[in-house]
Amino acid sequence: MKMRLFVFPQPFVNTSILLVPALLLSTPNFSVAVIACLFLYSLYYCVKYSGSLYITRFDWIVIFCLTSYTLANIPNVIIDGGNFRYLSGPSRFIACIPIYLMLRHLAPNPCSVIERLEVGIIIGSIGSFGIAFYQFIILNMVRVDGFIFSINFGYLSCSLLFLAFSLLSDSKHKNWLYISMILSLFSIISTNARGAIFSVPIILIASVVYLYHTIHLKIVALVSLSIILGFVCLYFLSGNFKERINFTKHEFSNIASGNIGKAVSSGGRLQLWKSATEAFKASPLIGSTYSKRECIIKKLHSKGDVTSWTEGVARGHAHSQYFEMLASNGLLGVIAISLILFAPSIYFFKKRKQVNNKIAYVGFLFVIGFIVYGLTEVPLQANLISSYYAFIVVTLVSLQENMVFRYRENNGKQKN
Repeated sequence: MKMRLFVFPQPFVNTSILLVPALLLSTPNFSVAVIACLFLYSLYYCVKYSGSLYITRFDWIVIFCLTSYTLANIPNVIIDGGNFRYLSGPSRFIACIPIYLMLRHLAPNPCSVIERLEVGIIIGSIGSFGIAFYQFIILNMVRVDGFIFSINFGYLSCSLLFLAFSLLSDSKHKNWLYISMILSLFSIISTNARGAIFSVPIILIASVVYLYHTIHLKIVALVSLSIILGFVCLYFLSGNFKERINFTKHEFSNIASGNIGKAVSSGGRLQLWKSATEAFKASPLIGSTYSKRECIIKKLHSKGDVTSWTEGVARGHAHSQYFEMLASNGLLGVIAISLILFAPSIYFFKKRKQVNNKIAYVGFLFVIGFIVYGLTEVPLQANLISSYYAFIVVTLVSLQENMVFRYRENNGKQKN
């Protein structure tokens, strides 16, 4: 008697969609393990149903977008003697291709998937809050980091906050989603990561832009006032936040007066961005290898263009997704970043007036978040974050496309 592997794929897929956000910050890379299991099963699924797995022109576009990040890094893998570190983050996008094709073929019930996603976000927000509370209150840590860097903990908490925010409409778990937002906000603030904290008002502004044709001006004014009052209260009530703001003022003052070396954080980033720009100039088409970028920094330091601090930064890490890909991938990186970040945001924005606007809204705010996070960090280079980002995007895109297909099919039947 032959054993059948995963007789019921839909429950397995739904459970995976729940577990990815649920385990995101409360466990060390367990959500990556879930995606890895789903990837292996999706390979099996695609082979098993290869005969009926029809790939549309749109699907090929999605596949190309998911592949672009890896393609942009291949030249340096070859030049740098087979250093596969360049493919650490990009390979996670490739792994989501069979997952996307499986979801398109399965055409799961969007309501069921969204409900699982909501539950996963609620559990994930509670888990991240638990970690943040323990480290911030019990251990008295100045900057919460969980199992990752504090800035990435802040960015992922911000991602959970806006997933909960965008899913509020018509949700069965509305009260729990509100609670999740509050818990996630605590997690963000406890990291003391300025990039994550200031991402919140920026993404809220993006939300207003998305809903400009339906939102009332009074709501815009209320949201704006709430943001301002929230930051004022936070400044006076939180000593750590006040210290970070004053530190930022001091840094900007040093930068304005030309003392970039004294602006340790912001000034350091500016120097890394300068060295990344020089690396791009040295090889504008395919970018420069890590070793070459380190050599460029040494030359800049010898000329007095950057401080000695930049020489201690491994691989010339640019602390910006955009400058990092500009330096390491050149024009290929510009194309790749356009396809993995800006293309999905445009796609979801254009779908705002089509069937099931909610999915498009969730996707738009999710991607916009990562566009903002990429300004001051390289989140998509990390194993956990690139896996999470690619997985959520392909899930939402597949749901949106399947909804459009069902809508057109039902309309066609009614006309006939």
